[in-house]
Amino acid sequence: MVSRILAFILLTKLFLYTGEAWALPQCIGTLSIQTWTNCQGSHTYSDSGDKYIGEFLNNKRHGQGAYYYSSGAKYVGDFKDGEPHGQGSYTHSDGDIYVGDFRNGEPNGQGTYTYLNADEHTGVYLNGKANGAGVYTHSNGDKYDGNFRNGKAHGKGTSTYSNGDKYVGSFLNGKVHGLGTYTFKSGSTYVGEYKDGERDGFGKYTYVDGRITEGQWEFGNLIPAFATSKPKIGVKP
Repeated sequence: MVSRILAFILLTKLFLYTGEAWALPQCIGTLSIQTWTNCQGSHTYSDSGDKYIGEFLNNKRHGQGAYYYSSGAKYVGDFKDGEPHGQGSYTHSDGDIYVGDFRNGEPNGQGTYTYLNADEHTGVYLNGKANGAGVYTHSNGDKYDGNFRNGKAHGKGTSTYSNGDKYVGSFLNGKVHGLGTYTFKSGSTYVGEYKDGERDGFGKYTYVDGRITEGQWEFGNLIPAFATSKPKIGVKP
């Protein structure tokens, strides 16, 4: 819902940048922007080839505008003191798109990042990276809902997989790590410790028929010498 609202706002702003309706008068002079203030205009930067169309204040990009990079990237939205600041949309040259809050030229606040491959992250950003609560949806249907740090799943979270499996627990730098519960589509569960994405440490595996195997795991495998098994309830050993 947030991404749809922001997209509508940005489309409205883009119309203002390319249409006739401007809140400020046209900037006077085309050779230099040093005297441009409280006006709107278009300027191509000779050193980079980038182009800006929008509002100026004290010869800086300030207000609403669109910045076209020579690399093919594009930013449409709010500016402050020459930098993207406020609400905006940044389209990368590779086709990835971020729509949301900016501060000091970088994504900061609530936003949605859509990748060219159709993966999407919606949540909180800090200094250009996902930090805090968010949801990452993969194009194949897998989804992570939880905490992020520096763009990776980190802390408490829930991963649901397109094959019907589900994991609830701790993450570290994008991998399952710490205590967690993995529930298979079949109904079997593993409850225990993980390390670097694999079962590692003490854990208990409960089969759908009630049988239980518990013990020490290492690199995803149960260590036989430290394993015990219990029959399903109601069945004598």
